[in-house]
This record gives sequence, C-alpha cells and structure tokens, in this order.
Amino acid sequence: MTQAFTRTVEQALRSRLQGCGYDTSDLELTVQQGEDKGRAVSVSRRWSLVTEVRRESASVGLRINSVSEHQLEQSMAEQRQVLLGRGAAHYKNRVLKGLGSNPAHFLRSQQVKLFALDPLYTSHTCGTCSGYGKQRCTACNGSCKLRCSSCSGKGRTQCWGCGGSGRTGSGSCAYCMGAGGDNCPSCVGGSVACGCMGGQVTCGGCLGDKFICTRYTLEVSAKAVGNSVHLKSNDTWLKPYVDEWGDEPETIERAAEGFAAPYYPDNTPEKGDLVLSVDGTCYYSQAQVRAGRRSIRCNMLGRYRHVVFDDGLAASYFDRVIEQLENPADIEQVALASERSVARRMIEESGHVNYVSQLSDVKNGTVSPEQANRFFALRKNASDQQTALRSKLEPRLVLRRALGYLWRLSLLMLVLFFFSAGKLLEVKFGGPQVLFRADGPATVWAMFKHYLVLPFTSPINGVMLVGVGLLCTWLFKDMLWHRMNRFMGKGPGNRLLAAVVLAFCLMPLLALFPDTPIALLRDGPRLQHMLPNALVGMLGALPTLVPLSLLLALVFNRALNAPAIDARLRRMNFDV
Repeated sequence: MTQAFTRTVEQALRSRLQGCGYDTSDLELTVQQGEDKGRAVSVSRRWSLVTEVRRESASVGLRINSVSEHQLEQSMAEQRQVLLGRGAAHYKNRVLKGLGSNPAHFLRSQQVKLFALDPLYTSHTCGTCSGYGKQRCTACNGSCKLRCSSCSGKGRTQCWGCGGSGRTGSGSCAYCMGAGGDNCPSCVGGSVACGCMGGQVTCGGCLGDKFICTRYTLEVSAKAVGNSVHLKSNDTWLKPYVDEWGDEPETIERAAEGFAAPYYPDNTPEKGDLVLSVDGTCYYSQAQVRAGRRSIRCNMLGRYRHVVFDDGLAASYFDRVIEQLENPADIEQVALASERSVARRMIEESGHVNYVSQLSDVKNGTVSPEQANRFFALRKNASDQQTALRSKLEPRLVLRRALGYLWRLSLLMLVLFFFSAGKLLEVKFGGPQVLFRADGPATVWAMFKHYLVLPFTSPINGVMLVGVGLLCTWLFKDMLWHRMNRFMGKGPGNRLLAAVVLAFCLMPLLALFPDTPIALLRDGPRLQHMLPNALVGMLGALPTLVPLSLLLALVFNRALNAPAIDARLRRMNFDV
C-alpha cells in the first residue's frame, strides 16, 4: 500500500461526502489497508440492420428518367427485402470499418451508416404554378404598378408652409405661390413601376422549372439495440455493478480501461442481429479505512477510485440532516437542512419517481430507504405546520395591523375632507354619518353618477381621483399587491393601471361619503379654511374608523399571513 494509494482513497471519500454538501473538515480518515485489483471484462453490443429512405430535392433535367410513385415504392420494397434477407453477419466487415478501432466510438455509437443504393427519381407538376413556371406578383397584384410612398399615391407633395391650402393668413403662400404643393419627383401620377416581369414572377415552388423532381435514396445502417457486459471472473461484490453497465457507456469508460479494437465473435450466427465485442480490464480498489471512531470498508471502481460502497459513512452524515428537521418550527434549521446537495437532489427527484428506492442517492448507498422516508415525513410535517399558520389568529399581530389601518384610514379621510366642497365646520359629529351618507339611495345614486363622469368632464378632478386611487394602493398595498401581481404583474406601468382601476372601484364608496370630495372648483373654500375643515372631519371620523380598522385586520388576516408563509416555504425549498 503506497502513499499515493492512501492519498487517493482519502480524496475519493471526502469528495463523495462533499458532493452531498457535508463538511468534512473535522473528519479524520486513516487508510489501514487496501489494494488495487483488475478483472477482465467483455462488452458486447447487438446491432440490427435498418433501412431508411432519404428524400431530398433533385437537380433539374431529370424528368425524362423519372419513375412514378407506385414504381418507386415497389422498387424500394424489393430492395429492402433483399438487403434484410442477407442478415447482419453479411455486413460485419462494413460495420467494423464504420466503427473504427476507437473503443470509445464502439461504446457510444448508436447507429453506423454502411452504404446507400443508387438513387431513384420521381417528378410531378408543380402545384403552386400549375406547371407554368410563373405566378402573379403579390406586390402589385399583376398591375406592374405600386403606390408611391413619398406622396401616398396623390401625385403631389404638400407644401410645409401652408399645409396644402395655398394661403397663409390673408394672402397666398410665399413658398408654393398659392399652388399648395408640387408634383411628386418620385412617381408619375402617384404610381411607381414594380420590379416584376409584366405582373409575373418566377414560381418559388419549382423555381421556374414547371415540375418538382425528388430524389429517393435507400440507406442501410447498423443500429445498436442493446449492450451487455460480461465479467470474466466470479467477484460477488463487483458483478452487480457490472451487470448495470449495459446502458451506461460513460460508467464503463470510467471504470474499465485497456479496451482493444472491437472484434466479431465466432459464435455469432450468420443471419439475424450482429454481435460485436470489445475486451478490457475493470480496475477496482478495496480498502479498510478508519473514519473518526468507525472502521469502514469501502469499494471503488476505476483508476480514479469512484466510491460505490462506503459502509454507511455518508448515511451517518445524513442523520445530522434529519436532526435539523426534528424541530419544524425552526425555519433556519429546516432551510439549512434542505439546502444540502443531497437533500436538493432528493427533493428534485421525488417529483419523478414513485418510491424512495428509485432515488439516485438511495441506489448508491448515500442515503438509506429508512432515512429517505424519515426525511420526507419531517419535511411534510414542517410544511403542514406553516400552512396551518395561514388562518391562525394572533391577537398581538391583529392589533398591530389594526393600528396600521387606523392611521392609513385617518390619512385617507384627511385627504378627502381637505378637498371637500363643504364649508368650514359643517361636518356633523356622532354616529356613522361622518363616514356614510344618510340622505337615501337616490342621493347616493346621483353622487355615484357624478363621480363616474367626473374624469371626463373635469380633467383636473379626474387626475385627483386617480391620485386618490394611487394613495389607496400605497396605503393598502399589503392587502392588494400580493393579489394584483398575479393578474397584472409587477412594474410601474401596471401599478398605475391598478390605481386607475382602483379609482373606479372607489366610486361607490365615495358616493357614500357625507360630503362632495375632490371638487377643486374656483368658488370652493380657500386654503385657510380647507385644512381646519379636514382636521375636524378626520377627528369626527375616528370613532367609526377604530372598529373599521379592527374589522379589516380580522377579515384580511389570512390574506396578510399568506406572503410571509409563502416566503418561509420557499426558504425551506418548497414549491409555492
């Protein structure tokens, strides 16, 4: 046992653990004993003959020698039967020559082209031009004339001084002398000549040949239909790994070396599929290693010592991941455990398999099936606990949100009363009339129609109405954006559109307002009266705003909890 052997074994074990996302800085590894071995292996691939008809456009001038579609199909069928009847063994030398002497080419090639028969030709009249070779020009529709783009087909250019009227002020235009323009220099009568030939252009389907000629070629190839790896010795632990290499040429190349050129075994039948083989040597290592307080036995394949068995060393590290999931309320620990490389692989693969035994880390022994089941059970427990918090009522959180809504509603009332058309101190105190109109449905309907047409009759008041919508989107963004973003997306333009939509949605509520807000008329109250009026109105609304704020905090409790819960689930690597 050399120092190079010891060093490469330690590196292989550490790389295996680090590839799973584990920290091996505190792991002490000591290779006690080990050896390199080699076993002869034989890789066989079965090849089957396949025929393929290749169709492509042919050059012109072959119309005389062409055959009909029926004759072509009959000829192809006869040739195919003759070729397949000879069997793959008849073409063994062609297959070996096509593969070459490179073993990697032999292991990776899926299809080898052998030869192609003489082509056959068929032709038919072009359907695009009906055999004329030309077709009507689509640009001019056969008229050979195009509309002039300089004068828009008018034949005259418009004078920029008078706009085509011929007059400026009380007299004639000094630039066009009253003519209003001049003849267009780019055309004659508003039309220009088209570049086609008498309204006709060459057919794009047959390129003017009047018929379409197609060449059919029958190609013969050898296609790989299966691999088999045979171990020429009886190693009980190595044989299961070798048996799984049939569809993994990369694994064969990584574990085995010294492949010779492919050859044709003597026991291959003369007819049917062709079997080719290539011989090589599978190198592997076995070592006894002291890992911390444990003594483990590990098996490695190839010169680079790819670890295929570590006697549960990686699985012992995965127990630490499971310990981090034991407390589902600890978001940071659950997130840290879910960010491990092995955990991410298991989470990604879990959506494509039905059983934990099909996971790649379970197959290679990195994680045991019991650990995988425990891992997913704990993650589901953490997800269920976070999902249950969506509807949970926390009095302290509800009270904090209610206070937040109280100052937002107070600010909104201050703005509405500030731009109100009422006179100083005309707001009545006491009762819900501070917030809602008590004049009857007819008055409310009249005010709603007033706000509905307000943006179209008074632009400045329409801008103020949209401003109230913007104010509401900012004040109540925690209730709005996580829902609006699903329909409108993110971005300043989309938020402005949302403000306009919200402004129209606020019109029924504004119609219930006890005064007429957002009426910036010239005969309205002056600024020195608007601010006291707004303060008095806001203070009068406070007795009604307090229960309204508490009601909003209770109604939107689940919706307000959703963004925070979704962020936690994404932090724990859950799909939300």
